[in-house]
Amino acid sequence: MINRTHSMIFAAFALAPLLLTPGAAAATTEATHTVTFTGLIGNATPAPHCELKTGNTCLRTSGAKKVVGFKPKITCAEIMDTISLTGQMYAVVGGTTTAYGDAPTSTNAGQVSVENKQIGYNRDGTGNTAWFGRASVNAVWRGIPQAAVVDSPTATLPCGV
Repeated sequence: MINRTHSMIFAAFALAPLLLTPGAAAATTEATHTVTFTGLIGNATPAPHCELKTGNTCLRTSGAKKVVGFKPKITCAEIMDTISLTGQMYAVVGGTTTAYGDAPTSTNAGQVSVENKQIGYNRDGTGNTAWFGRASVNAVWRGIPQAAVVDSPTATLPCGV
């Protein structure tokens, strides 16, 4: 099992990696998290109810099939002044967690949701590797800055770093 914690993760979880054979489709079951925002000074702050769906950690099924990624989406019960969703792919090798690829951001203003479909890492290695994505949300609601971080389910995929 892989255990990860982060000072701003609001759902602490230990997930057993799912092993896939080469050519397998989606790697994990999508996770939905109720987001409790933390103010930028570290205190819980009032905010509308929001849910962040991390999507599956998977190999792309269209386009470049050598890309491992995920597609998180956050939806809130009220309109946010601004809402940004940044994603980053991570591999766990020998007990060490390392970020790979770019960390693209998708942003909306005056909306209740944003989805980031740009997160992926074009891997070039072989062998089975445990991967997960980290979704970071920065939002402003009624002038109050908010932040939250959630990880996608871990999947062991037939691609190395």
